[in-house]
Amino acid sequence: MWKPVVLKLSWNRDCKSVEWFFNAVIVCHPICRRIREGLAVMILLGMVLPGWGAEWKLQREFRAEHMVIETVHNAQRVFAGTRVSGIDVFSVSSEKLLSRIRLPQYSGVFSKLRASLFSLDLSGDGRFLAVASNHGKVLFYNPETLELARTLEFPGIDSLTAIRFVDDESFIAGTLGGEVLLAEIDGKVRYRHPVEYDAVNRLALSPDRSRFAVATNASVIRVFETSGGDLLRELKGHKDAVYDLIFVEEHTLLSCGKDRRLLAWDLESGAVRELYYSDSYIHALAFSSVQGTIVFPADNHQLALMSWPRGEVFQTLSGHKAFVHSLRFSTAGTELWSGGNDSMVRLWSNESNLN
Repeated sequence: MWKPVVLKLSWNRDCKSVEWFFNAVIVCHPICRRIREGLAVMILLGMVLPGWGAEWKLQREFRAEHMVIETVHNAQRVFAGTRVSGIDVFSVSSEKLLSRIRLPQYSGVFSKLRASLFSLDLSGDGRFLAVASNHGKVLFYNPETLELARTLEFPGIDSLTAIRFVDDESFIAGTLGGEVLLAEIDGKVRYRHPVEYDAVNRLALSPDRSRFAVATNASVIRVFETSGGDLLRELKGHKDAVYDLIFVEEHTLLSCGKDRRLLAWDLESGAVRELYYSDSYIHALAFSSVQGTIVFPADNHQLALMSWPRGEVFQTLSGHKAFVHSLRFSTAGTELWSGGNDSMVRLWSNESNLN
């Protein structure tokens, strides 16, 4: 007689108390034995592949004053950059609002205007929170005291729209006029190059920091050598503005944009592969090399988690009610921060890595 049996497997990874349980109901019959054995092997193999057993769930929520443009975080605090109000600073553990950093005012045609935020980043050593603003200045805040530590201004630049630290002493920035520059935190500009006639949306550095890629409102992505600013490659495949991009390996780049596509680029050959086509614009990307996971906003403002390099969506996260503009994994890859037009910052955790 045929008899259903439940196959239950557990696995411990990296000497942590992490168990992934897989239940499979198999019909036991002599002709099914090899099928049952093969399935067990497939499940075990699946456990060591990215995405398997990695269930992500919402852990905390933080409400900002306005729409969230970009977020950064350290172990104690999350900094939510908003276009209008500045930076809302929250305690990670208590979810409480600790402070609001109001950006400085500047002289407009008829009155004083408050600067607007376009991008922010934390230095690797944790000394500076850098803000790219619409009045052509980079503002450096102390992440602990929240005081303005220094201000850099660049002649001829009206708005800075993207910023990323190269190391603890230097950064790259993009402008509304389509330029990129490499500068030191003391104000010395190493180079300043035109990229495009349109605004720079995002910048991405390669894992070894030797190259960076530029996303603009034009459809072409350009990759530059970091130290000297030499143009290395132009990538043509998007059909409209590119909103975000990120390196997943030294020679592989992911990009997304207004044409609703998520693309993967081989930087050695220039070959491109479409990974996903969405019902709406894709504004943000993040990648965890630890998890081998890509995350991006998919249909109905859900976050899609995709295994790399397989390119398969293995989970979606619901919660945001509007476009998501910011996605960042923690260094360990076990936490994901998201923020968007619904004024919410959300912290998601991978349950398989929780104690």
